[in-house]
Amino acid sequence: MTTMIALRAILFVVITLAVICILEIISSESTKNLIKEKLGDLDERYEKRLSKKQLEIIYNGSYENKKYIEKVDDIIESSSIRFIFPFVTSEIFLASSIVIAIVSTAVFHTFVYSSAIFDILIFISGLFLPYLLLKKATAIVGDKIDSQILPWLNTLSNLSATNDDIVTIIEKSTLYLKAPLKKYAEGFVLEAKQGVELQEAITHFEEKVSNRRLKQFIRNLGVCSKHDADYKKVINKSKILLRGYFVEKSRRKKDITQGKTDIVVTLVIGIVLFYIFVSFQPEFSKTITETFIGNILIGYNLFVLLFGIYKMITIDELNF
Repeated sequence: MTTMIALRAILFVVITLAVICILEIISSESTKNLIKEKLGDLDERYEKRLSKKQLEIIYNGSYENKKYIEKVDDIIESSSIRFIFPFVTSEIFLASSIVIAIVSTAVFHTFVYSSAIFDILIFISGLFLPYLLLKKATAIVGDKIDSQILPWLNTLSNLSATNDDIVTIIEKSTLYLKAPLKKYAEGFVLEAKQGVELQEAITHFEEKVSNRRLKQFIRNLGVCSKHDADYKKVINKSKILLRGYFVEKSRRKKDITQGKTDIVVTLVIGIVLFYIFVSFQPEFSKTITETFIGNILIGYNLFVLLFGIYKMITIDELNF
């Protein structure tokens, strides 16, 4: 026991010294320039993939058979994380996920509990943690956009009464918007004013939005611009449809909240019962921690716990 504590202490010192050395290397001017150059290359690749996807949608109407890296691009775009951390690309996200998985597994194995079954579960959890955080960020962004849609449509309706230029209408409406919808709308206006064809700018605007109803509304504006340009009529019809959507969303939100509550209660009851059983049976505690079958039992229960947490985070997708 004393030897194990000494080994862990030595490992902790070694890790601390290694981190200090890495920080010193990173802080050097040449390393900073190299990192900046590499981040620029990754950002350029990311933007090229987005441009390729947008062109495919413009000319073919959809973009099928996406590569895995392109699916990660979509998650990053939907989460709007690049508004806060512009350097984040799919490559950096995936590399960070692997690093988090390795570090969390090593720390758990060294300082908490040493078991191959637990190592696998912790590694998988570390891999999925960044993904789950992005999914949660996507849900938060979706709620922020949803809270602005009807007020935005009211603003567009009022502005369209005195103007039939959709670019000018949306530009004036940005004064009343908040991020991220404000950024999306400003991007559309900027592209249109810089000479990008209106339909292409509208398609880019639509692609940046994850809400299906808002996508449909923007698509309808594009169709309207090709014909009679009666934007007020399209906007007012969309308001009626979206009011129904928000009523239904409010109802679903209550069901989802109840579902989350049920998951939490089930997990808590399971943990409490397991703790009580172990407290009354000390030998059982020793058995499950020191035998292979016991480790499998604990691993299974940990998996159920992690899966419950995963469902709590991803269940929000049912409301979009």
